[in-house]
Amino acid sequence: MMRKIILSAAIFVFLLMLVSIGSGIYMTNVALNNEGHTLAPIASRYNGIKGEYPEIQPWLDSLISCGALRDTFVVLSSGERAHAVYAKGDTTQHRLAMIVHGHKSSHTSMMNVAYIYHHLMGMNIVLPDLHGHGLSDGDDARMGWLDRFDVIDWAQRMHGSDRVVLHGLSMGAATVMYASGEQLPPYITAIVEDCGYCGVWQEFKNELQRTYHLPTFPVLHAANIVTKLRYGWSFTEADATKQIAKSTIPMLFIHGTADDYVPTWMVHPNYDAKVKGEKELWLSEGADHAGAYKYHKEEFIQHVTQFVDRHVVPTP
Repeated sequence: MMRKIILSAAIFVFLLMLVSIGSGIYMTNVALNNEGHTLAPIASRYNGIKGEYPEIQPWLDSLISCGALRDTFVVLSSGERAHAVYAKGDTTQHRLAMIVHGHKSSHTSMMNVAYIYHHLMGMNIVLPDLHGHGLSDGDDARMGWLDRFDVIDWAQRMHGSDRVVLHGLSMGAATVMYASGEQLPPYITAIVEDCGYCGVWQEFKNELQRTYHLPTFPVLHAANIVTKLRYGWSFTEADATKQIAKSTIPMLFIHGTADDYVPTWMVHPNYDAKVKGEKELWLSEGADHAGAYKYHKEEFIQHVTQFVDRHVVPTP
């Protein structure tokens, strides 16, 4: 009888391990795999953003037609080939906005934000494609954690004599928040984060429960191990709240009150963790994920422009 119990227990543990490993691999593939990201034509992506935000169409068409929106490819300090687009603004200002896109997207999705900085504020703009996105190398999303170094690298390469604001949306917001905890160069003087998560573990836990109705254990634990073995980083170390606690740079936090993809509650531990340097919080009433600009354009523009004008002061 004891042998049967031991055998049954061993079989149960073995099956649980198989299920855990399989579910972990599946979740890692769904969440991080982004193979084929270079295949979608850039022109169609631009058409999509112009259709969603028609107010930017004359500006964007003009930039493209006159060749003012330029592509650049560089080899980053990581050794990977990366892509970005940039456009010069009012050259007397010496101000630059580094604008960072979200999960499984590309620079094209951030053209409405670029419109604010370039067309309305006259700033230089740089929009990088993160690792595994757009035209940059890689086939996996790194959820902003390792991307923080690439964004700092881009700023170093592109700033010239400019003061720089880092502006990110969703995963891009997490990227700039992760960057905030590093030793930033003095020319980066402000950060704007829009609907960023407080950590990868918390975000994936939310998605497991919201979309798949699954518990954290064993799926998330297994996916965390798979990610560490496959990509060299873990969900638990990608903690925006801890990074923000080390930051001294002024930060504007934006979040929609109806966001359930990155739940609204996540902005509060991030905001509270910011104990050094100036900070502001704007909750966009009724806005869903990444919807603050769409739902409240005038307020969005006002909050961003006023914050940036205070903290990214044009150099003489």
